[in-house]
Amino acid sequence: MARKSKRLSLFKDPKKGLWIFGLLEILLGLTIQWGGFKEASFGRSIPEISNDLPNFWLGLYVFFTLLSGVWIVLGIGSILAKSWARTLSLIWSWCWLFIGIFVTIVIVGSVFFPMRTESRTHPEFLNLIFGFIGFGFFLGGICLPVAMFLFYRSRQVKAFCEAENPGKSWTSACPLPILVFVILESIFTFFYIITMPFHHFTLLFFGFVLSGIAGAVVSAGYTLLQVYIIWGFYRQRIEAWWTAVIFNFVFFTTSWLFSTPDKILEMDRRMGFSDAILTKMQKDQDFGHHHYWWAWASMAVYLGYFLWVKKYFRSSKPKAKKRVRSRVIKKGVKKR
Repeated sequence: MARKSKRLSLFKDPKKGLWIFGLLEILLGLTIQWGGFKEASFGRSIPEISNDLPNFWLGLYVFFTLLSGVWIVLGIGSILAKSWARTLSLIWSWCWLFIGIFVTIVIVGSVFFPMRTESRTHPEFLNLIFGFIGFGFFLGGICLPVAMFLFYRSRQVKAFCEAENPGKSWTSACPLPILVFVILESIFTFFYIITMPFHHFTLLFFGFVLSGIAGAVVSAGYTLLQVYIIWGFYRQRIEAWWTAVIFNFVFFTTSWLFSTPDKILEMDRRMGFSDAILTKMQKDQDFGHHHYWWAWASMAVYLGYFLWVKKYFRSSKPKAKKRVRSRVIKKGVKKR
């Protein structure tokens, strides 16, 4: 009963809960930043690893910095009881839960179905490590985001944040299912812009491996297209919806058609991977084949989502025609 009353008190006094979860989000952000720095420093300190993956660790540190920044901003917004922070924390906890479930399944599966490896580490010790990591992801990647999701979606917390911020928030300008896409695509596009220079703008474009100036030009066009799709989704424009459907269909179809093992090895070579890593990739019999099911699965998820949210989109052209027709009718009435 005491635990139940304590849990309910967070909902009856949302300010206390916002402070608790806000401080927790800031702590998570600082922990991720520290862990990313330690991971990147450790990888670059080992010559065998740093020479094989020269730009990987720098990109990894940028990713952890971006991720920790999101947590810290959400934590500060939660403490200040901002409506946008409540909405984004709700979205972020849902995404975090999805990632936590996936990672936990992968880690637990690696314990019961271990991969063949040339590592000298004893298999039993390796399984024990994976078991502890899986348990940690279960607590931090499943239990904690569930608690955050239940808290931020409660009516009391929503009413309290709206009372503290009487004006309309930018997060209320579009439905929540569309806002999820806008936030995730914005983070992905921002991360894409930052990390592409580290990989020499290497990409696969309709079967051609591009890098350097050519890759930078295509990357700039892709970025502008993504920005238009994000803006159009936020404004709920049907033109942006059709653009996203066509673009993703073409992107995943070409990835399925042209992502052959030879093309992938050429991309990795231009990204700066060492000959030792490329040789290991060539020896892997399953190398390149996982891209086929990845392309089809990703396209199915994207197209399914687009069909689900199509009901929220509208076009501005029919409205303009209706206005013109109403003006013509009014002029006709006046002449009579």
